[in-house]
Amino acid sequence: MPPHSRPEFERFRRYAPLPVAWVAASGAAVAGVGGGTLAIGLAVVSALALAGGGLVWLDARASLRSAQARRAAGSFRFLCPSCLCFGPFTYGCGQCGDEVEAFVVHTGGLYFNDCNRCKGSVFPRPGSDEKHQLQARCIQCGHGCDLRHHERAIRVLATLHGRDFDTVCRTEPAGKLFPGPPRHFCRDDGATVTCLLDLRMPQPEMEHLPNGHAAGRVDGVWLDPARFFPLEFGRVLDSLLRQIGQGKGKRSRVPLYLARDVEDPVLNRLLEQRFRHWETLPDPAAFFQRGGAGRHRPSSLASPAAEDLLTSGPIG
Repeated sequence: MPPHSRPEFERFRRYAPLPVAWVAASGAAVAGVGGGTLAIGLAVVSALALAGGGLVWLDARASLRSAQARRAAGSFRFLCPSCLCFGPFTYGCGQCGDEVEAFVVHTGGLYFNDCNRCKGSVFPRPGSDEKHQLQARCIQCGHGCDLRHHERAIRVLATLHGRDFDTVCRTEPAGKLFPGPPRHFCRDDGATVTCLLDLRMPQPEMEHLPNGHAAGRVDGVWLDPARFFPLEFGRVLDSLLRQIGQGKGKRSRVPLYLARDVEDPVLNRLLEQRFRHWETLPDPAAFFQRGGAGRHRPSSLASPAAEDLLTSGPIG
């Protein structure tokens, strides 16, 4: 099965014989073979089934809308911890990894509670001590991860030099370093996941990153101009703009934070042409704490508690 499909349609195939039987009974009634009473009975049953199905659909829809409103209020986004791609809020079975349709999740397994592939229970049966078999699932790579990844705001920061990356990482002992590629450093404080990327990558590698990768959705960049020669500084900025998908001749909306002032008037003019906002921020810890803040600001309406499936606290 592909990484992302629509298995919910499989659920309704089991009801396909119902309209067939109703049409057959109606045909028998018209033919005068005594099927009239049966046809009326089946019509009533069909009407009740349709009404019940409509109520089930409304229940699932209301639950989905509530989840969407909560995520929008909290500025939640899903970033796969495996491939670093942003994607929709999809779910997977904890036993076989196959997709679990949102209908099952948002109705708490009340109407359907089995995985399409392995037929295992998604939610524990009433009175059992089992844990739910549910994960957040990436449609890009199919990786399953902790459901709390659905309940986090995401902030993506970047550096353009390996030493800058190491300098920022040393200011945050609570984070975790991952080899990549690209090399990245993540910290989860229970509300926001901050992901720092080392974008010092060859252009061919950058071009092969999948669509939706975090490297194309950076919220802030920290750069020490002293790491580069003046001519190299301009090439580095142009490379950054290509990496984040900025078109030629346009000023980037991604804020640039400089470790020190740029005194060269030519380089200042270059910054004016390339970026809408830049500022001097010598402290790398301050960059990691507030760099890019406000681009995806959580609302005060965000619920501190997620779905009953989830536990609070940072992701392990």
